[in-house]
Amino acid sequence: MAGSLTWRSYTADSGITYSIRVDESNSRATVSSNAAPLCPVRTANYPAMPSGLKKRYVLAYSQANPNIRRKFWVGDVAQITNVLVGGLLIGEDYPGAADAAGVNANWVITAYRGEKSRVIPTFGAPDTGLTDGTVGQ
Repeated sequence: MAGSLTWRSYTADSGITYSIRVDESNSRATVSSNAAPLCPVRTANYPAMPSGLKKRYVLAYSQANPNIRRKFWVGDVAQITNVLVGGLLIGEDYPGAADAAGVNANWVITAYRGEKSRVIPTFGAPDTGLTDGTVGQ
């Protein structure tokens, strides 16, 4: 079950930044090699993500209890290289009562899934280049 939801920025592989609504504690999580959050805070009013674009994410299990699993969205392109390094952990801090310092949880990364796009390309996009006897589009 998701906790508090927040609006964060997601930079697509194309370089375009979108606004996404995600779980706040998951988006603040950091990889052990880098202190930057997996989904950074929005710095502008970015457009909503197109429905044909599927976000990249990592799957992980709790280091304390391997039966607990979680999906973390990776909204920062710079974090991709960090989550692909073997043996690194995702650190997450759950806030306590009245937003006091909470409990630290470590997550072991088990899988990475890159971004998928079914967004229609621009009109001037080139043909696939296959030699099928047709000319352009």
